[in-house]
Amino acid sequence: FNTNLFVTVVIHLKINDISQNIVVIALKEQWYTIPQPIFDLADRNPNEWLYQRGASLSRVNLGLRLFQRNCRGRNETLRLTAQGGFTDLYDVSYDIPYLNKKQRLGASVYSSYYNNKTISYATEDHKLQFVSSENYLRYYFRTGVSFRYRRAFFATHSLDISYHHHQIGDTVVMLNPDYFLNGISLQQFINMKYSFAFDKRDVRQYALKGFLFKVDADRNGFFAFENVDQ
Repeated sequence: FNTNLFVTVVIHLKINDISQNIVVIALKEQWYTIPQPIFDLADRNPNEWLYQRGASLSRVNLGLRLFQRNCRGRNETLRLTAQGGFTDLYDVSYDIPYLNKKQRLGASVYSSYYNNKTISYATEDHKLQFVSSENYLRYYFRTGVSFRYRRAFFATHSLDISYHHHQIGDTVVMLNPDYFLNGISLQQFINMKYSFAFDKRDVRQYALKGFLFKVDADRNGFFAFENVDQ
């Protein structure tokens, strides 16, 4: 049940005519193709959109997110996202839970890209200040790979490595030289994140007993070409 492949799992004992005990497992599968429409406000909350931005439809994001689960019959998941409006966004990822027969190794790869012609560059009197242009004022690209290792049944180690490229237009730099600090328009760095999880829950979707322990260590910036150190 914790594989998320099935919505119901029923196990019962069946006795046949020759007094043999047979265990019958009945499974009802999930939907594997799941489309999700996107209707998202670019502002922080509906009040800001209504009263400060005049409920402008130009500040709405519309799109579609598609999940294709159980690809190749191996519980692999493909996710695709296409969005337009205030933010043009494209995202793709593929998750492989088991790379080897012992089911100890897993991996996923992902990439995403978005851009804006209108962005906030500062705050004044607790309100965001925006600037607009016919040209794109912000680009963001991210790509990475994640590895998982589960030597014991309940313990999982994860290592995620990703590259981030974030660029803003010269107009934004002039309005706020501290947007990326020191008047620069390009921010790029490598992120590395390690996670350890010990999961003793009976059912992950709705646990009635057990516990989950998790710890993360996150680092941005490793090399001389990067301008983030965190």
